[in-house]
Amino acid sequence: MLLRVLVTGGSGFIGSHLVEALLERGHQVRILDRRVPRSKGVEWIDGDLRWIGDCDRATRNMDVVFHLAARISVDESMEYVLQYFNDNLLSTVQILHASLRI
Repeated sequence: MLLRVLVTGGSGFIGSHLVEALLERGHQVRILDRRVPRSKGVEWIDGDLRWIGDCDRATRNMDVVFHLAARISVDESMEYVLQYFNDNLLSTVQILHASLRI
């Protein structure tokens, strides 16, 4: 069964490998990321997970969502604890909320 799959953070290291594996299996892949993906044959949405409109647009007509996007710098996160917590938690809540509508 071929699926329509959204990968948040699909331009990152782990996300790009997941995207390639999904494409090899024939799935239709959409990436929500602020960086341009290296993978060919995907739909890219340049968006921000903290905005519910971008999350709604990205999850529309998708069967599966892999949420891999996050701020990841350990050193920076020690200095900006609240910003990292807020960004990573809010983005997760937003994509979960949008996914409930699919």
